[in-house]
Amino acid sequence: MKILFAEIGLEANTLSSERTDLKRWMPGGYSVGKEVIENFQNVADMAGGFIRAGRELGIEMIPAVVLWNAGPLMFDKTRDEAVSILVDEIKKHLGEFQGIALGLHGA
Repeated sequence: MKILFAEIGLEANTLSSERTDLKRWMPGGYSVGKEVIENFQNVADMAGGFIRAGRELGIEMIPAVVLWNAGPLMFDKTRDEAVSILVDEIKKHLGEFQGIALGLHGA
């Protein structure tokens, strides 16, 4: 069995007068494809948990994207761009996986 996985999260500061765009969001935690495995294996977060669980259960995990950071609230356009990156990765691997594990966080 193969499962595609991704994580998208933003710990938002609602008191900030600024807004998060994709450039501001990405430096803290943007990985795509094989970079996800390199950057998140053995890390105690959602993506790291997906990787570990896949190994423990004998499931091949296909890394898509991890977008994670803390900062001001985001623009709607930023959310749409993040979803677009995820959809592009899903399309790239369409037909290869039987399920999707998607870790989402927003606060």
